[in-house]
Order: sequence, then C-alpha cells, then structure tokens
Amino acid sequence: MTAMEASMVPLVRSLKRLAPGLLLALLAPIPGHALSTLATASPNAVAGGIHYQGRLEEAGVPVHGTRSMTFRLYDSATGGTLLWGSEALTVSASNGVFGADLSIPLPALTGAGLKYLEIDIEGTVLAPREALGTVPYAMVAKTLEGTVDISSGGLSVTTATSASNPALFVSSDTGNIGIGTQTPSTTLDVAGSIRASGQALPTAGAGIALTWDGTASNVRSHDWSAGARKPLALVGSDLYVNVNGAVGAFVEGTGRVGVGTTAPGARLHVSSANAGNSDTVLLVSSGTGAGQELLSVKGDGGVGIGTTSVPDGGRLQVVGGDVYIGAHPSTHLSDLTSAEDLLVRGNVVIDGQFIAHNDAAGSSVTFSSAGDFAIGVSTFVVTQGRVGIGTSSPSSILQVQGASVGAPIRATIYNSDGTDTNSHADLIVQSNTDDGGDPRLGLFINGLLGWTLGVDNADGGKFKINPGSTLGVLRTGTAFSLDTAGKLGVGISSPTARFHAYADTGADRTAVIENRAASGDPGGLLVVTNRSVGPGAKFAVGTGVLGTHTTDFIILNSGYAGFGKSLPEHTLDVAGGVKLATSATAAEPALFVSTGTGYIGIGTGNPQAELHLRSAGDTNLRIDAEGAGNQQLAFADSGTDRWELIRIDADDSLRVGELYAGYRMTFQPGGNVGVGTTAAAARLHVSSASAAASDTVLLVSSGTGAGQELLAVKGDGKVGIGTSAPKSSLQVASGHIQFPFVGSAPAAAECDSADEAGRVVVYANTAAAGDAQLYICDWTGAAGAWTVK
Repeated sequence: MTAMEASMVPLVRSLKRLAPGLLLALLAPIPGHALSTLATASPNAVAGGIHYQGRLEEAGVPVHGTRSMTFRLYDSATGGTLLWGSEALTVSASNGVFGADLSIPLPALTGAGLKYLEIDIEGTVLAPREALGTVPYAMVAKTLEGTVDISSGGLSVTTATSASNPALFVSSDTGNIGIGTQTPSTTLDVAGSIRASGQALPTAGAGIALTWDGTASNVRSHDWSAGARKPLALVGSDLYVNVNGAVGAFVEGTGRVGVGTTAPGARLHVSSANAGNSDTVLLVSSGTGAGQELLSVKGDGGVGIGTTSVPDGGRLQVVGGDVYIGAHPSTHLSDLTSAEDLLVRGNVVIDGQFIAHNDAAGSSVTFSSAGDFAIGVSTFVVTQGRVGIGTSSPSSILQVQGASVGAPIRATIYNSDGTDTNSHADLIVQSNTDDGGDPRLGLFINGLLGWTLGVDNADGGKFKINPGSTLGVLRTGTAFSLDTAGKLGVGISSPTARFHAYADTGADRTAVIENRAASGDPGGLLVVTNRSVGPGAKFAVGTGVLGTHTTDFIILNSGYAGFGKSLPEHTLDVAGGVKLATSATAAEPALFVSTGTGYIGIGTGNPQAELHLRSAGDTNLRIDAEGAGNQQLAFADSGTDRWELIRIDADDSLRVGELYAGYRMTFQPGGNVGVGTTAAAARLHVSSASAAASDTVLLVSSGTGAGQELLAVKGDGKVGIGTSAPKSSLQVASGHIQFPFVGSAPAAAECDSADEAGRVVVYANTAAAGDAQLYICDWTGAAGAWTVK
C-alpha cells in the first residue's frame, strides 16, 4: 500500500439522505471521525441503477482530481457471496465531492437480507462495507433529518471569502464547535464578538436567558420559569452559579473556585452546608453505581476513599485498596526530605494492611503524641505516644500482647539480604549520655520473679544480668557483671579478673561444669586455649600467659596435667608437695610428699626418709606381679644398679644379687639358704667362689680387727680356729681341743671303712688321772683297726 493509499483509507465518508425513492450505496463511517452534514433534496424519478455520491479527503484536505475505483456488492458485511462487481472506474473529485453511476442489475438488489457495497480505491479495500437501504441520499438538501456522520476533516459552513475561518465548524476529533475558527479549543469557541439585545426578561414559558445589562461587563442568566432567579451571573471578573436563589458555586477572578462559599481560600474551596457526618461535601466517583465511589468528604471532616460511609467521627477510611505514603514500593522512590509525609492528630483506623516506607532522611509516617492510630480492632495501636500490638491500651512505649495456645508470640527482625556482610539485623536499646539512665531489657513471668539485663550507666557501663521482679534491680544486684575491659563477674559487680566468681557462703562456692552427653567424647567441658605461646591448654587455672608464668593447674592438649607447672612433661607432673588422704578427717595421709625435703610418706605426714612407711598396726610393703614374671627391688648408685633383691618366679626363690657378680645369697622354699650358690643343699649352704686357699668361704669373728678371727673356712677346705689362714685341714691357733670321754673302748664297727680312717676317740675307764687312752682309727682294710696311744 502506498502512502497515498494508506491516507485515503479513513478519509472516504458516506453522504446521507437523498430525495425519497433513490437507492444509493454509501461507505460506512470509520469510528473516531466527524460526519459531513447535508440537506434533504426534492423528490426525483428513480433512475436505472444507482448514482453513488461521496466525499474524498487526503490528510484532511478535499481531493481534486481523478482516482481509480472499483465497486462490489455482497450479501454479507464480511465474506459472503459476490453479487455484482464493476470494472475499474475513473472517478473525478471536485473539492472532495465525487459521483459514480453504478449499473447494478435489479436481481442483485432483490431477495431477503441486506446488501453490502465494498469500495476499492487503487488497490486499497475500504472497511467496513456499507449496507444499502431504501432511504435516498443527495449532496444538497433543504432540511437535515436523523443522525449525520461527519468525516475526519470535520463539518465546515463557509463563505467564498472565508474558507479558513468558516462561519460554523464542527471538529471530528473533539466534537468542539467553532464560530469564526476552524480550531475550536472548547465545546463552543467563538472567534469574534457576541451581541445580545433585548434585556427585558420573559415572564412566561420555560428556559434560561443570557442577558447583559449594557452598563457594565456584567452578564447574567435568568431562569424565567422560576421568576427572577439568576442561575448564572458574571459580575465583573467573578462568576456566580446560583441554585434555588443561593450561591452554589463561585469562581473568583483570581482563579479560585468556591463551592458553597463566595470567599474561597484556595484554588478549590468546598464548604459544607453543615458540620454533620450525613452531609457529603465532596464526592469523586467513576460512575453513579454502588461501589464506584473514589473519594468522599463528609461535613464533619471525615474522608472516605473507596466508600461514602465514613464512620461518624472518623477522619480517614480507606476501603478496597492499599495506602502508600511517600511512594509506591515498586517505584523504588521515596521522599528524601525530613518533613512528615503523613501527620495524624486524631484517630486512624485501618481495617487491613498498613505500610510505612522509611528512608535515609527519616520515617515517612509521624504520629502525634496526643493522637491515636489503630490497625484492626486491637492488632496495632498507637495511643498517647504508646504502641500496642495485640492490645488497645498499651501501658508502655511498646507493648506486645496476646494469647496464643500451643504457639509462641514472636517478634522477628529479619534482613533477607544474603549478599553483603553489612546487611545486618539490629535491635538497639539506647539511653542518652553517661548522666542518663540505663538501657535495659526485662524478662518477667507475670506475677513471679524475672530477670533484668542491661548496661549500668552509673557503674562504668558494665553489662549486668540480675534477678528481680522489677527493672530497678540492675544497679543493686550482683548476679552477673561484664565490664568494658572484658572482665566477667558472677556474684560480684566489680570483677578483678577475666572471670571472677564470688559467694558469701560455702554452699554457694561451688562451680559445676557438667557434660551429660549420652555418647561421644565427654571431655572439653571447659577449654582455655592459647595458640600463640606453648602447646595450648584444654584447662588452666593460674595467672600469666601460658608457657611464661607458673600455672596452678593445667591440662595440655597432649593430655599432660600439671600442678604448679605451666608445661607439664608427664601425665601427672607436680611441682610441690602432694597429700592424699582417705578422708577429710583422717589422722595421717595415705600418701604425702614433703615440699621441703621431697620425702615420701605412706601413712605419715612427716616422713623422715626418702620413703617412710608407717601404720598404726603392722606395716607392710608388697610387690605383686600378675602371671609369670619376677619381682625385683633394685639398689642403685648415681643411676647405676648395684644390688638387687629379686624373687625368681621359676623356682620361687628369693635372691640377693650384686651387679656383674651374680647372686650372692639365695633363700629357697623349705628353708635352705645358699651363700654363693642358688641351689642350697642344706639349711645353710656356703659355696666357695673357687677351691683356692685364698678364698675365705666362711669367716666368724668377734670384730673387724686382726686376731679377732674365730673360725675361718678356706676354699681348699682348711679350717682355722683362731686364725684366718689355716695351714692344715684344721688348725687351732691357740687354746685347747677338748674331746669328751667315753665309758667304753670304741667298737670295731666304728672303724671298718676307709671313710672312718683318722677318727679319734678319748677313752677313760675311770676318772682317775692318767687313766685316759687315745684311740685312732688306722683302718687298713680290716675292721676294728684301732691304734691305742
């Protein structure tokens, strides 16, 4: 479609009402454009076919020249059956008016139903099709009947000399009427003067007359059906609109409009007839039906949005929508000034949701301390500067109250942004200056004891938690205190250490750290870790930094425990004395280690030796081993073992050994004692280290000096009496050898074997002197070989 074709589509309009009896097809008007006005013509004889007349404009300007047009007749407004079609006709237009003779045969026009004419202008088909009727049309008529459709160019009544300023013009776009102008800006726009004559008011009939008194620029309207009333009066620069003799509206020369008042105080001033709720001062609606009320203002000052039924005494009621103060949330805009966006001095009741938008400049809603604000019945109330949630009569600045069975009443501060570490959720309780009060928070059970926590402004800004039934206990209690240096006190308001627990009575001096875990590691109840110095501690009691100062008690991460040592090196490492008692009232400790001497006492608190065992009854030392194994008690010198006392499990013997020299003495089960042997064959079995005379196997002396030897047995078997160096098998160094007397001569059987040779027997028949005889067994192989001396 060309530019010309496109512009012609909405510009062809139908011309209506020819003389009766003529049947012409016209184009249907396109919505949105004005109608051309034509006069009724005189009757004519019906000619053959149809003479079609129309008006053609392009861009609002009548077309002059020829256009190619094709006409078609259908039995339906759209689609349907083609009943007749013309050839392409060359049609001339003059000042936009054109005519075409259409030779439509009669059969195409007969039959049931309407017939529709379609026009094709140089390839552009105009829509919709025009329904043919029996009413005739003509370009010129004496009268105008029915409804007239005006083309997009409007309707102009012009003279030959004033085409640009027509005598009468009707705009197809706005419907405005212009007199003397082709561009009327109002419903009636007169370019020129208006003259009214005959100022006498009619006295009969009905209607309104507009008069001018001729002496001033005063124009009045007169309703002669109601006597001398003046519904409309222009006095000077002021306009009066009167209703039933009273001023209904007033337009001041300055531009102010008054409704119900002749002294408007604003651009629009509406004054109520009375101050009652029954009088609607202002009503804005989208229609006249129920539920179409947009805004209403009552005589008592009540404002309704979406309703005209504002409760008596109410100031603002919003029904059927939301209230936004500052800006709609979706615009992301707000009022950045510090001035109030909504200031309420009175009662506000909202049966719905209340949204207040805050920004950096301050709150968008300010409530007067002398006013009330309520959402619902008692859901949210602001009264006398107090906010109540769940109560209509809050007793404090903010009171949240309710009864929720089986569920908590919860207040939540939630920052849903999870993308920025500065997106905090804060709750701030603040007082002013160090001379002011305390910021406090109370947790109370109604009618019972509660707790108060807060900052004691009068005590160096310490954070305290104290029990009590009122908030006043914060400064007087000592249950819990934390100062600004990080010192924590329990039972004391002025802690002197990182953790300071204090109690006046013994029963309260107990600190319990308990882990009741059913499974897993029950340790780690209290962990104090210093990773910057030393190996780190699980628990420590003392002063100073770990690893640099003496610690009273510590358990390292390695599991080593130390008393008096900051870095214990063993499972239990004690620097100082140790006292273990069976009970608090025991007379003596079970184990005692002296701090001064290092002596260990068992059963005594005053040990006198390195190991001191003491008991009120028998004192026992027991070394016990389970299963196979020896029990040993070693004696060492400067870390080197010297002697040992050992029980040998294999033969159940008790031995005394010397380092690198073997066992020196053995006590065997049954009572045999071995010296120099571990296999004693007699009650006392002394074994020589060698068979040499230099080895003294047995020495009995009366002292350690020379000549005090009583008996000596050498390794070669020699026995010395009174000497430790016998030269014979038996040597008696001094003194006598005494043999007992026998009463009869020795028998021959006592000297009848080689092992009995050398026996000596002293025989004395009588006790007389010189009667003794010495018998010596000189066995030569025959029995009884005694030699008598």
